[in-house]
Amino acid sequence: MVDRCDRAVTTGADEETLERLLAEANAIVPYRLPGLVNRCARALGLDSATIYLVDLQQHLLIPLDDQTDPLQVDSSEGGWAYRTL
Repeated sequence: MVDRCDRAVTTGADEETLERLLAEANAIVPYRLPGLVNRCARALGLDSATIYLVDLQQHLLIPLDDQTDPLQVDSSEGGWAYRTL
């Protein structure tokens, strides 16, 4: 069973991690951004995180790290998030 206080502490730590991410992202060279995001993702308990940029025609989501395949905007969950959020 999780106590409300435990959740508050966890949420506070998660918020601090995200605040550090945003602060560092403002001062980082763009090609180092995937490493920063992955470091913060691991701190939040995730295996990894991938940043995608949309192409000019808005057909593909291109990963910033070059280790993942592009996603179709019209037929992927990432594309759905891009179109609706």
